[in-house]
Amino acid sequence: MDYNSEAIRRHRESRGKISIASKMTVETADDLSVAYTPGVAAVSMA
Repeated sequence: MDYNSEAIRRHRESRGKISIASKMTVETADDLSVAYTPGVAAVSMA
């Protein structure tokens, strides 16, 4: 198998190969602050 050609083909088909999705709805700056910095610090220190 030609892994390079296959990787390029699949990348073109899917417009990328890997995605990251939020488990919570992030619609506002406040939502993002809770999900990410500084909200993540509270979870890390708990």
